Amino acid sequence: MAHRAAALAAALVALALPRAAAAEPAPKIAFRLDLQALPGRGCPTAEEFGLILAAEFGYLLVRDDARATLRIETHPNGNKLDAVITVPDPESNGEWRRVLTQGDCRELLYDVAVLVSIAFGPRAWRGPEPPPWLVAPVTFEVGRPVLDFEPSSAIVKLLHPVEEEAYEPVVVVSKEPLPRPMVEDRPPFKVEVVLGPAVMPHGLTSVAVGGNGLVGVRWGSFGFAGELRGVITPASGIGDRALPGRTGLWTASLMPCFAADHFDVCGVASFSKIDFLLPATYPVTSVDAATFGMGVRANGRFQLSPRFSLLGYADVNQQLRSIAIQPDPREGSYVPDWRSPLLRLTFGIAVAARISK
Repeated sequence: MAHRAAALAAALVALALPRAAAAEPAPKIAFRLDLQALPGRGCPTAEEFGLILAAEFGYLLVRDDARATLRIETHPNGNKLDAVITVPDPESNGEWRRVLTQGDCRELLYDVAVLVSIAFGPRAWRGPEPPPWLVAPVTFEVGRPVLDFEPSSAIVKLLHPVEEEAYEPVVVVSKEPLPRPMVEDRPPFKVEVVLGPAVMPHGLTSVAVGGNGLVGVRWGSFGFAGELRGVITPASGIGDRALPGRTGLWTASLMPCFAADHFDVCGVASFSKIDFLLPATYPVTSVDAATFGMGVRANGRFQLSPRFSLLGYADVNQQLRSIAIQPDPREGSYVPDWRSPLLRLTFGIAVAARISK
C-alpha cells in the first residue's frame, strides 16, 4: 500500500510540474536585427545569426515588431575582423556598445551571440521581468476554441453539416520592414603606398642615405610589392686613393611577402646601378655598373589609424657580381681603386597609407 501511494504521489508531481511551467512561462525578450557583415569573409546571414541567437536563448528572439534594435557591424582590423555591437535604449536615449575581435567571421558572430545572451539574458535583469523596451510583444493566436466537454453527434451534425477541414493555428504578427542601409562591396585586397627615408651602412664606398617609395597589394596573408630606392654617400672619397667624388645607387626591387598583423617577411629580387660622381677631368674609367641581387626583408608594422601605419624594415641583399672602379689604363695601373661588396645592408622607416576602400 505504501509503494502504491508513493507511485501515485510521484505521478501527480510529474503531471503538476508541466502545468505550472505552462501557467507561468518565463519572460522573453525580442530584438530587431540590423546585421551589416563584410561580403566574402564567410559571415553568417541575418537568418543564420537569428538561429545562432535562438540557440543561446532557447527561443526565437529576432522579430520585426520588437522595440529594441540589435545592430552589428563588421570592420577589417588587419587580418582579423572587429564586430561593433550596439543596442540603443529607446527610454533613456542611451546606447549599449561593445567591440569584439576575431580572425574568423563565423566564430566572431558566435562570440557576439554569447555576449548578447550574457548582457541581456535573464541573469542581467535586476528584477523578475526584463526592461519594458526589451519585452517581446504579445503574439496573438487565432484558432479553434478548446471545449471542455464532448458534444453529442447531433450537435456536431447541426454545427458542421459538411466534413470539417483540419487547419493549423494562425499566428498574427505585425510586420514592418526594417530599413537596411546599403553596404558597399569591398575588394578582397588592399593597396597601400609607402614612402620614407633609407640608410645603407654597408654596400657602397661609405654610409649612404636616401629614400624609397613602394606600392604594395595584399590578399589576406599574401602580399606583393614593387619598390624604387635611391641613395648617395654624403662623404666624398672613393677607394684607397680617396678619389674626389661620391657614389650613388639606384635600385628597383620586386618582393613577394608573407603578411601577418604586425610583421612581414619578404623575398627580394633587385636590379641596381651604381653611379660614380667624379669630376669630368679626372682620369678614371669604370666598367658596366649594373648588377642583379637577391635577398630578404623583414618589416615591422605599427598601426596609427585604420588608414595609416608606421613601417620599419631591414633589408639584406646578396649581389651576383661586384662592380670595380679603376684608374685610366694610360696611367699604367690596372689595380681597381675600389670594388663594391657583394653584400648590401639597408635600414629604413616609412609611413604606409592604404589607398583602397
